[in-house]
Amino acid sequence: MNFNLKKPCKTCPFRKDCSKKWLGKQRATEVANSVFEDKTFSCHKTTGAEQATEKPQNKHSQCVGAMLLLEKEQGINSNMMFRLATKIFDFNPQKLKGYNLVFDTRKKMIEHHS
Repeated sequence: MNFNLKKPCKTCPFRKDCSKKWLGKQRATEVANSVFEDKTFSCHKTTGAEQATEKPQNKHSQCVGAMLLLEKEQGINSNMMFRLATKIFDFNPQKLKGYNLVFDTRKKMIEHHS
């Protein structure tokens, strides 16, 4: 997993302006909750899914929208993976941009996609 992205992509499911009901309630719930369970979440633009050719995990980049949602709800340091990233990858969460673009809570994100 790479921590090289600095802002959510234009089609990030964590953005307030993403397509309504895009993920559906079940998938939105899974995606949103995964970030709060000490896991990472890959930016869909970096996985190869859009080209139907899955890239290896070491080529994926962490989704910035997911990190910003976590920061808003609990603080980014509540996720063990992000704490490790600050040590191992020299990741600096203060350099992230687009804070105002993402949902304020998991509940609002899930409602948007339901």
